[in-house]
Amino acid sequence: LAGALDGMPGSTSPLPNFDPLNLANLGSSETLAWFRAAELKHSRAAMVATTGYLVNAAGIHFPGMLSSDVSFESLASMKPIDAWDAVPDAG
Repeated sequence: LAGALDGMPGSTSPLPNFDPLNLANLGSSETLAWFRAAELKHSRAAMVATTGYLVNAAGIHFPGMLSSDVSFESLASMKPIDAWDAVPDAG
């Protein structure tokens, strides 16, 4: 199955078959396809999270209220972990 990595789309230089954990040999070609889909999904979620972190750090926030007593502006003035803790459980 490692030879199948050569012909897969997305294989680029300088490390066309970068697989340090040897995951390509764990199962069938369906398993490899599942690994690739999971990698794409998690990388996209990480990109969105990074964008949200940078937007918050730049002081950009939604107008209005998150709940009856918490505004988006008040959350934007906090550090990210503190803002996460200040969000009400019920929304």
